Order: sequence, then structure tokens, then C-alpha cells
Amino acid sequence: MKKWDKDKTYKFAKYISEASTQAAELLENLLTWASSQTGRINIITEKLNLKIYIDSVKISVNNLLIDKDLSFTTINKSEHKYIIADKNMFATILRNLITNAIKYTKENGKITVIVSNFEENKQSFIKITIADTGVGIIKENISKLFTIDDNLSTLGTNDEGGTGLGLILCREFVEKHNGKIWAESEFGKGSQFHFTIPIE
Repeated sequence: MKKWDKDKTYKFAKYISEASTQAAELLENLLTWASSQTGRINIITEKLNLKIYIDSVKISVNNLLIDKDLSFTTINKSEHKYIIADKNMFATILRNLITNAIKYTKENGKITVIVSNFEENKQSFIKITIADTGVGIIKENISKLFTIDDNLSTLGTNDEGGTGLGLILCREFVEKHNGKIWAESEFGKGSQFHFTIPIE
């Protein structure tokens, strides 16, 4: 009888867990994207407490933060506590952007969520920035991030897979709120993803 290898068993269990998570993520994103394309997703806006939703997403990704020993900080530069948004779409945007930041940040890095005011065309918005100290994005790829035609997807720092649909969903959901989304990055020095949502 072969001796039980505890470390090897742990590695296989972790691999199976990660593969299952990636498969579930792919299926969820595919179904959500397909629904959005067929007009089956209706936006239902309500008054949402920003802190509650950011904290909720942090809790949902806490194991990923622990696994890479990443710090997570929220900085609020706005006096506004609420936004008008669809709760499911807003949670999906936050979760996708924060998960991406974790995926492309090496161990002992830092994830920062910054809430600030944003004005455009005489309309007031909240701007939410997810900043990381990760690997960054080469300049020519930034314009490809939110388009289905390019479908840019690369492995994370621990070889985490991706669907390539997360950022496309983010763009569609932000635009349904009459907001906008964009990215800034310097290769090797991290990235900042910004999106805007109307204030209450």
C-alpha cells in the first residue's frame, strides 16, 4: 500500500478547486453576457450604500486575498454614501474588477478601492477606482480590454485562468447606468480601473 502523501493530496485538491472555480466563472459570465445580448437583463435601480457593497465584495474574495497575502484598503474621498444603481449589476462590476486586480497582483501586493466625486456634462457621478500593484498592462493592449472582438485574456501571476468576458460585462453594465469605464496602467507597475455611476 502506497504511503499517503499529504502535500501532494493538498496540491491536487487545490488544483481541482481552482479549475472548478474557473469553470463556474466561465459559465456564469457566458450566461450573463448571453442574457445581456438578448435583452433579457433589465436594469432595476435603487439607492445603494457604497460601503456595504464594497465590504460585501471584499468578504467574497477574502480567500483569494489571503492566498496571495494581499492587503485590501478602501479610501473614501467623497461625501456621498449612496449611488443609484442596479444592485446585481453593481456587485458584478465590483467583483469582476477586484478579482482581476487580485489575479494580476503578485504575493504581498496591494489592492486599493478609491471612491471619489466625478463631474461630466453637468452631471454628478461617483468614480470608483480599483488600483493594484500588479504586473500592469502593455500600452497597446489597454484599448483591447473592453472589446469582444479582441477578447484579451491572459494568465494571472499564479497561472489563474480567465474567461475574457468579465471586463466586457463590466463595460456593458456601466454603460447601462450612463456611466463610463476606462483603464490606466504602466507595465510592471500596476493598473487602475475606473468606472462612474450616477449619485443619488
